Amino acid sequence: MNRMLSNTSVKTSLTAVLTVFSLLIITIAALGYQAGKRGDTALQALDYAAMHEMLPLNLSRVNLANAKLYYTNSFYAEQSGDAEMASRYLAQAQQFHVASVEEFSTLLTP
Repeated sequence: MNRMLSNTSVKTSLTAVLTVFSLLIITIAALGYQAGKRGDTALQALDYAAMHEMLPLNLSRVNLANAKLYYTNSFYAEQSGDAEMASRYLAQAQQFHVASVEEFSTLLTP
């Protein structure tokens, strides 16, 4: 091995080193490209999960929060003696509650 290295010229040695480093850079670039493709696939899967599973869940939570707000407003309107406003708040709260159940049921259907 030593004899072979001592018989090579500087130009040949530098060419060999340049070739090895070029192959190393190309290999690292190919591995980076593959990692990028796999990462893109993973992000698309997460996007699908967020769009088709998390969105109905979030809408259900928002509707439940609105229902809670209107139930509370109905209670306070009833306490203040405004029965008509209390019944309107109660009707709106029930609509939000039904909407929440409908959004949540979309998660349960396959």
